[in-house]
Amino acid sequence: MGLEIIDHDGARGIDIAPISARITLPVLMEGSESTSIRNGADHLFIDDGPQRIKVIIEQALTNLTLVADDFSQDSKAQALSWLACRDHAHQFAMGIAFQRLSLLNAHNDRAKVDAMLASLRERILRFATDCSSHDIAIFRHDRGFYLLAETLRDRHKWNWMAEEIVTMLHDNSLLDDSAVSIGAQIALASRKESETPEQLLGRLDAGMDGLFGDVSVLIKWVDRGSDLPPPREANLENDLARAIDREEIIVRFQPQFAMANGHLTGVEALARWQHPELGELGAATLFAVAGRAEMVQPVSDYIQRKALQHAAAWPEALSDVRLSVNLTAQDLAIPGFADSMIETVHSSGFDAARLTVEITETALISDLKRASRLCEKLRETHMRVAIDDFGTGYSSLLYLKSLPLDYLKIDGAISRDIEGSPRDQTIVRSIIALGLALDLEVIAEGVENVAQRDHLAEEGCHYYQGFLGGEALDNADFITFAMRAN
Repeated sequence: MGLEIIDHDGARGIDIAPISARITLPVLMEGSESTSIRNGADHLFIDDGPQRIKVIIEQALTNLTLVADDFSQDSKAQALSWLACRDHAHQFAMGIAFQRLSLLNAHNDRAKVDAMLASLRERILRFATDCSSHDIAIFRHDRGFYLLAETLRDRHKWNWMAEEIVTMLHDNSLLDDSAVSIGAQIALASRKESETPEQLLGRLDAGMDGLFGDVSVLIKWVDRGSDLPPPREANLENDLARAIDREEIIVRFQPQFAMANGHLTGVEALARWQHPELGELGAATLFAVAGRAEMVQPVSDYIQRKALQHAAAWPEALSDVRLSVNLTAQDLAIPGFADSMIETVHSSGFDAARLTVEITETALISDLKRASRLCEKLRETHMRVAIDDFGTGYSSLLYLKSLPLDYLKIDGAISRDIEGSPRDQTIVRSIIALGLALDLEVIAEGVENVAQRDHLAEEGCHYYQGFLGGEALDNADFITFAMRAN
């Protein structure tokens, strides 16, 4: 495939070296405010009506960016480099091969497939990092993704993660506007002593080749001497039914800080599941299992009560620290939930005026009028209401329009874009400006460094939370941290 740059009537053309990916390059226009770009079978066409296009070829070639499926950094070479610079003694690798990628390519244009793959990549990585504290990375290959982990010592957990990813990728609602699921088969391996990264990925590639065409096998270990997954008796849905009684579900508190002076102003209660076999699992995994086990509401109720119990016993010196707890769509759908929540807060002894309830924007609320009345009732007791993970969910603007809110929380994936491209920065600024225009206080999640914090503060953001301020802490550690901070 070559790249040809032409003027509007096709009279001129310049062929640039053959490429195997789409190309992004700077185009300077004479007297033009907009440019449309369309893809041909073998060429990229840039049209500008009657205007002549002026392309600075040297600058174009200097800034040429290959964006193979929008994953310029996600390649086998990058995966090999990642493996090579880490301790190989406890590395695990997963080769995810999509079953219906060709079907998606046949029925969708390139940009849409790229967007779908980017979404899948983000979903898989979020899941993997949520259920493991180990160093994890994901890289593209020609059939799907490599998922790699360092210092993961549990073969059972790696197999379970593969099972969850297969289930995820066979969900036909995962891809927007797609009637089919992409499906996947997964090859698993652990790196052997003295094995090179090339040999490890070579075994994975061979394993994926062996799975191709055999729909009866979705997951296969390709370790020497054992192609079978490890035996495991645990069933997560059954495990969860006992987890509350065993107090395996714990609450951690992530600090929130004022942009203006850096003072600790609040915390968000975050759930973790201390599974006896799989180790610590994050909230996303916990609630995914709870959804399958039809236990979302009891798990949510337990977390809310536990967080309030801890917060009510905080020292007097922390009496100005706010607590945020999450409400699920299932919570909002329960008749009488507002009264129940008010009673729970009252019986805990925690001051309702210091409590914020967060409604995640990724939850699909079926009855917004009911949810609005519920929020109003909670606000009558001086609780505050926040929309969480703003910018990543189903109906952002509709939720802002319909629900009585006090806070807008920007999802970390969006907040971090304040250091991204001009387009990314514009989106972040627009979200903050929208919150300010609606008289909402804006909280940025996922802030990782001083530069991000300062840029967000300049745009008018009020508070932040994330790695820069502090990780989620158990109750005792949070009290120690907060007493020192304030």
